[in-house]
Amino acid sequence: MPKLILTEKSMREPAKTMCAECPLSRQSTPGFIGGYTVAQYIEILHGPASIACHMSRGFKDGLEGIEDQRHCTGVAAYRANVAARGGLMEPVGTAMAAMLIIGPRADAFAGSWEFAERHEPPKKED
Repeated sequence: MPKLILTEKSMREPAKTMCAECPLSRQSTPGFIGGYTVAQYIEILHGPASIACHMSRGFKDGLEGIEDQRHCTGVAAYRANVAARGGLMEPVGTAMAAMLIIGPRADAFAGSWEFAERHEPPKKED
């Protein structure tokens, strides 16, 4: 699991729409979540870290390109959906500010069960 890195730099606001490949979209390609397991992804989604859109400029540059990166719209929408269900809509950092900008949305998953259902590999029958 990647470790959380604190930095003085910040990402740009999320785009208004999710990118076509966003794994947090209800229209996403099943199983397309990069190099993480479903459990790792869910842990990241429910953590405090700012997550960049993998399609944003500077993404491949890591921390060196952070000021060119945008917060992931799908992550922000997912977090807003989860927070809205739990009654939490108060910012506690830049990741939460991105969540407030995007707000709850019907095109993003509403919880970890939906994300897991979409992206878990099918279980093999015995």
